[in-house]
Parts: sequence; C-alpha cells; structure tokens
Amino acid sequence: MNEDTRVLDALAEIMNIGVGKAAAIMNTMLDSHVSLTVPVVRLLTVEKLRQETVFPSEVAFSAIEMKYAGAFNGFVELVFDMVSAGKLVDRLSGIDSMPVDDFDSLRSGTLCEIGNIVINAVLGTMANILDVSLSFSVPFYHEGKGSDFVEDFRVDSGSMVLLTKTTFTISELSVTGDFAVFFSFSTYESLRRGLLHIGQV
Repeated sequence: MNEDTRVLDALAEIMNIGVGKAAAIMNTMLDSHVSLTVPVVRLLTVEKLRQETVFPSEVAFSAIEMKYAGAFNGFVELVFDMVSAGKLVDRLSGIDSMPVDDFDSLRSGTLCEIGNIVINAVLGTMANILDVSLSFSVPFYHEGKGSDFVEDFRVDSGSMVLLTKTTFTISELSVTGDFAVFFSFSTYESLRRGLLHIGQV
C-alpha cells in the first residue's frame, strides 16, 4: 500500500470518527435517532472534480460553506440537492408545509446548523489528531446549479478536495449529501506530512 493510499485511509477514518461525533450531538437535539455514515471517501484535484461533473448541470443544490484557518487554511462545503435538502429540513423541523419565504428561511437556518455541527466535528477531530489549532467562520447558506455551482467555489484547479458521500438517516428517511473539504496544495502537503509524522498512516 503506497503512502497516498494510507493517507486517504487515515482521512477516511477521521471522517468516520467526526461524523460519529456529529451524529451524537444531533441525537441530543432531536427526538428521532440520527445516524451519519461516509461510505465513499475520495481525494482529487478541483480540476478533476469539475471534469467528473460531480454536481450535474441540470440539478439545483443547497450548500453550507465554512472557512477554516490556523495550522491549515481552506473551506468546507456540505452540499445537498434541493429536493433532499427540503426532505431533511421537513424531517428535522417537523413542519410539513409553510409559506415559501418562511420555508426558505427555515431551510437556510436548519442547514447552517447541520453544517456547523458536522463541519466542526469532522475538522475538530482532524485538529485533535494532529494536535493543531483551527478556527472557523460563521457558516453561510448558498444555492446554485451544476457547473456554475462548482465555479462559485473560487479555488485554483490544482487545489485538493477531500470528497465524501455523507448519508443522514433519520427514522425511515435517508438523505445523502456531499461533504467537500477544500485544501490548497500546500495545505494538503502540510496535512499529509502531519499524518505521516504522527504515525497515523
């Protein structure tokens, strides 16, 4: 097994620990049991992300973005297609129908809270394992469609992305989103060296 494969395995383990912590936090906030899983974890360049059309041009997406800084710098996107986002908000809020403007406000607020929990849990786990400090911006909600949505990320093509499929299961509802951690190439190299240094890989 080469070094890059071992680094990816270590990052996948960090993701699993982090979403486990996030699920535990969400379970204390809700009456329904919440489980989070990350069955697919990939590491690729932004250029590759664009080429693969991970976010199809005909699909509308809802996303929560948070920037992080400190030992590493970059940002994170938690992305759902608009239909899945609506189902998740309905289940978490317990409200089946409301005026459109009110729902838009509820959707952005609910998804920002979810993003805040999941992103802090995952990157907090990474920071703890590497014994470094990270700070986070306030999460903000945004929407977009397909390739235009990816272009809005405003990152260099050579930047790296840790891309995971994250499945939220609440009672009988199962919703999958994309959790994308964006690193500059230099930040990824620092992260990689950190994982190698502590023997995590």
